[in-house]
Amino acid sequence: MADAETGTGRGPARMTGAAAHELEVRVAFARHVGRLLAGLGYGNTYLVGGYVRALTMSTSTNDFDIAIVGGDAISAARETADALEADFYVLDAERGRGCVVGRGWRDISGLERFTIDMTPADGDSIEVDLSRRDFSIDAMALPLTSAGDVGAIIDPYGGRQDLERRSVRALNDRVFQVDPVRLLRAVRLAWQLGFTIETHTASLVESTARMIRIASPERQRDEVCRMLALDRTAEAFTQTDELGLLSQVFPELDEARGVEQPREHYWDVFHHLLETVRAFDGMIDSPRRETDPAGSSLPWPEQVSDYFAEDLTIGRSRSVATKLACLLHDVAKPKAKTFEPSGRIRFFGHGEQGAEIASSVMERLRFSRRETQFVSSSITHHLRPVQLSQDLAAPSKRAVYRYRDALGEAGIATLYLSMADYLAAKGPMLELPKWRERTDYCSIVLTELLDNGGTLDQPSPAIVDGHLLMDELDLRPGRELGRILTAVKEAVAVGEAETRTEALAIARNLMETGPKTTPSRHDRRDK
Repeated sequence: MADAETGTGRGPARMTGAAAHELEVRVAFARHVGRLLAGLGYGNTYLVGGYVRALTMSTSTNDFDIAIVGGDAISAARETADALEADFYVLDAERGRGCVVGRGWRDISGLERFTIDMTPADGDSIEVDLSRRDFSIDAMALPLTSAGDVGAIIDPYGGRQDLERRSVRALNDRVFQVDPVRLLRAVRLAWQLGFTIETHTASLVESTARMIRIASPERQRDEVCRMLALDRTAEAFTQTDELGLLSQVFPELDEARGVEQPREHYWDVFHHLLETVRAFDGMIDSPRRETDPAGSSLPWPEQVSDYFAEDLTIGRSRSVATKLACLLHDVAKPKAKTFEPSGRIRFFGHGEQGAEIASSVMERLRFSRRETQFVSSSITHHLRPVQLSQDLAAPSKRAVYRYRDALGEAGIATLYLSMADYLAAKGPMLELPKWRERTDYCSIVLTELLDNGGTLDQPSPAIVDGHLLMDELDLRPGRELGRILTAVKEAVAVGEAETRTEALAIARNLMETGPKTTPSRHDRRDK
């Protein structure tokens, strides 16, 4: 993140052009929310956290954190959502936290999406609440009705000075014992803001790292996902590991440390996993993608950006899930490692075994079923994109159809995981001509997946269905019907049948020839 000038005086920091307008819009919106809350009977309200940091640093944010003194934050969030015609969610029933998510503010243009987190103040005044917070840069508050007034910021613990120093500093030595999830938050904040963790605070994190296990799985998950949403996730995870936290959250990764790989790989398994995250970081980040020599040949149409930005569940996107798949895709290699008589190292079945381990991790951390299936599918099939044809030749429509049918919405993510995996495997040994051969091939696969502008889960035309096959071919429900129907749908999808008559002809031929049991290349190969 670029350095930001700290604002001073009685108004927002001096800004010009579009940035100044963005800040004005958000200040106006915050004041509007303040008037709404006051009208609803919630008068003692304060902006805290990210909004105050952003205002002080001459930046703006669409995330508004509000502390309510002496009021029910969940009820306040619900009533605010109704007034703004936005969505309402309970973030944490136990802690009384509610959330408002909107996709535009009808009273003014320039605020396309916003999130308002409402939390009850911890104590009977905002000063007491601030004294119980984690870091000095979070222990600042601003009356909601004074949203743009930098001079009105309440800052009893030197948060503005630490913003100038670009430092994450704990308020006291007990902050991590009070709430262990703050251990992860220290690292995430540092990388989110481009700050460093103050030396004593870093020592506190390292000495109390084991306490993160006490934090609820949901809160560990949420903080990990905020790291996964950063543009420097690999660096954040590296520091998390250096401070002893990564092993506490993902103990399954420890077996990968120091595990040797074939000579085609530059890193051991553990560092390969981190480097795969780093490679995907570079793909998803537009400036790096456009300046990195490896990024110049990477296929990246606008549809791909939209695909990765879309949420799998509220607040957690496909890019977040894909980075998690990057981190865990080879987690089973230590278990699957074998040696051939020649001494060659093999990892048969590590994709399927890795998917099982990843599913266990995600269930432990309370990820949604959809996210777990997405990551599990990507890991299971992470070798498959380059196995659709021999020697990176253009794959057949049938091969791509089967890939899409097996992967569903994870198809594009798995394709990019495959490319990130290759970059991480080669590391400094990367040869750009060979990389371009791979990206040219992946571009062909991507074009087929997008289906001329369609979506990954676009259904095939419904020329036939099971009822028609039963009526026309005298079939009964069962395995044979399923086999024939699947094959006919595939034929329709790849253009071999365009009419019902053609589809039924294929079905009749399948009845006569019977099932084929030859395994696919994907079933036979591994590395």
